[in-house]
Amino acid sequence: MKIKRPSDIIGGVALVGVAVAVAGALYLFHANDLGLTGFDMVMGGRPKMAALHANIRAAADSFLAQHKSELAVPSDEAYELAVDYSKSSRVRAQGYRSSFYYYCWDVYLPYSLRTRSGKTATVLVHLSDAVQGHGHDPQKFRVLDVRLLDEQGRTTKQINGV
Repeated sequence: MKIKRPSDIIGGVALVGVAVAVAGALYLFHANDLGLTGFDMVMGGRPKMAALHANIRAAADSFLAQHKSELAVPSDEAYELAVDYSKSSRVRAQGYRSSFYYYCWDVYLPYSLRTRSGKTATVLVHLSDAVQGHGHDPQKFRVLDVRLLDEQGRTTKQINGV
C-alpha cells in the first residue's frame, strides 16, 4: 500500500499528541473532592484515597467533637454538622487550597453547619500530616485550625489546633 499524503499521517499523529497533552493537563490540574489535584497526587506518591479520606475525616471529626461548644452560637446552640465535599471547589476558589505542600499533605475539609433556626455556614477544617524532620505520616493527621465561614466566605470564628 502506497501512502499518497504523508501530511495526513503527520497531522493525525499531531492531533493524537495534542489530545493526550490536553487529557494530561486536565488530570494534573483538576481538583478532586478533597481539593487535591492530580499534580498533588503525583507529588504525594499516589496515596490510597480511601485511606487518606478515612484518616483525614477521623482527625477532623475527633477535633470537632472536642470543640463542639466553641462552634455553637449562643442564641442557637443546637446545630447539625456534616462533611460536605460539594463545597470543596468553592473554598478552593476562596484561596483555601489543599495540596501536597513540599513534604506533607495540607488539606482543607469543608463541613456544612446548619443551626436550629435554619442558618447555614461552612466549617473549614485545616489538617496536616507533617511530622518533625520535614516528613509526613498519612496515618496521623492533626488539625491546624478550624474556621467558621459565613455565606460570603468571611471568617467569623477561628479555633486553633495543635
